[in-house]
Amino acid sequence: MKYPYRQKTNNASKEARIIDNLNVIDIASDIGELLSKAGELQSQLDSLVLNAGDSSAAVAQALVDETGKTFSTLKAHLDDKGNKINILSENGIHVESFPIIAPESNDSARFQRAVNKANTSGTRIVVLKNNKTYNITTKITSYDDLTFIGYQSKIAGGGATKFMDAMNRNLFIGINFDGYNFVVQADGKEKVSFERCGFTNIGVAAVYYYGAKNSYVTNCEFNNITKSSIVVDNDGDNILIMNSTFDNPSEFGGYAVEQNDCAHINVSSGTRVFVLNNPKVKNNGGQGILFGYNSSLGKGARYCKAIGNYCEGNGQEGITSFGGSNKVAYQNTIAHNTSKNNRFHQIEIWQSDDNTVIGNTVDESNTYGSMGALTLYNTKGTIASDNKVLNASNNGVAILAGSDRLVVKNTTIKGTNGKNDTSTATKGHGILLDSNGVAQPTNILLKDAIIESTDTSKTSSNNKFGVYSTSNSLQGNTIKDINTTGYANNVHLFAKNTTKHMSSAKPAAVTGYDTYVENVGTLAEAGTTGSKYVVRGWLQVGGVFVDDRMITGN
Repeated sequence: MKYPYRQKTNNASKEARIIDNLNVIDIASDIGELLSKAGELQSQLDSLVLNAGDSSAAVAQALVDETGKTFSTLKAHLDDKGNKINILSENGIHVESFPIIAPESNDSARFQRAVNKANTSGTRIVVLKNNKTYNITTKITSYDDLTFIGYQSKIAGGGATKFMDAMNRNLFIGINFDGYNFVVQADGKEKVSFERCGFTNIGVAAVYYYGAKNSYVTNCEFNNITKSSIVVDNDGDNILIMNSTFDNPSEFGGYAVEQNDCAHINVSSGTRVFVLNNPKVKNNGGQGILFGYNSSLGKGARYCKAIGNYCEGNGQEGITSFGGSNKVAYQNTIAHNTSKNNRFHQIEIWQSDDNTVIGNTVDESNTYGSMGALTLYNTKGTIASDNKVLNASNNGVAILAGSDRLVVKNTTIKGTNGKNDTSTATKGHGILLDSNGVAQPTNILLKDAIIESTDTSKTSSNNKFGVYSTSNSLQGNTIKDINTTGYANNVHLFAKNTTKHMSSAKPAAVTGYDTYVENVGTLAEAGTTGSKYVVRGWLQVGGVFVDDRMITGN
């Protein structure tokens, strides 16, 4: 890092101007170095994921700048950063130095002249006037290594298609953009980033990263976005989206039905997209955060992380990892988020394998939700741990459609069947195992769940269970330590019958556990111990069968 920068003199000498220009070069270098370190974020995020519910590490990290200097408060850190930006603006090319020339009717041409001048100058900085609106309806041509700085300055497109195709190392600071289909598109570029910018009345996408990499969006505001606020596609890589707000004026984006192929943060195809600590991701017509896929490319979102976000009122799910039938989105992390009152599932893993869902809180009222507040659909190898479900309108957790080798543990569920279903077998339980017309879930580990009813007239009185399965036969599942209050029973017999139980008769020549007996009801029970369900079986040890008892559930 070049910081701290050279001290300025108090005169207008040639020496002072040289120092200013050298400082600008050093600051630009520092910005580049900051971006180059973005890849180090992966290991830091992994550490945060493992420390569920503990934000102290993130707070401490935010107090340290890129040079290793520690600030006493986050405000002091931000003030220091603001001072550096002020140095940049003092040495930039000011748009106000380029007047409108007849017959020009708006600011498009003079803004382009300022950009052209910055490209040929030593500073490479374009400065917009404080609190001024620039009407720009013609797409601006950019160049590498340009920074655009405004102070509540506004660029208005009046419905134009696009403001700019960005180039490498373009940085936008403190500018409000209004009235474009696309604001900035970065095709295959790197280090195209935004700080403290605003985006309003945008049609398709405010920021479109198409094959772009090593970029960030931080402390920005997105409002009244018709489709997507930020799109990452064509294998964009290493994108950080942090501390920003996303909001539309009406719930579900104002749509009576869900919208497809859109989300506030829409990762159609990309790797290492980090969506962190965004306090409001609200009212999109599609998902709040979508780790999805591009069917034309045959690629999806991989190794992406959504951590510490608040999602509410979106027209599909709050947060989704969705890989399509070929499951091309995978190994994504959804951790420590709150997802509330989105139209369908609050958090969803759908045709996407090997994900981590940890430490989230999902919350529904009676008019929201679908199969499960947390839904795991046709996913393999996914771990869901330490999640909390509140006020589920239907099932708390739904495990569906051939999901396999899942670990669902340390789950707290308070309230299900908010819609008060009285007769449907697949609705209103704490945890549901169901084929959903595809295939039964297999090899599922359900462990350490606390499931409490908030209204027994909707649960025990309606014959709802802590764990229910629509299969009545062996599926290789393990169900342990399920504790319920206010339900008809902890674990329904059908769910018990899906577990890895053993024969009550000594097998003749079977290696290991006898896997051929599938009906718990026909077995000799060894009794119950506490809340646990115990079944007698046989285990081969050293070629000799010995009596064994396996705890399979309640």
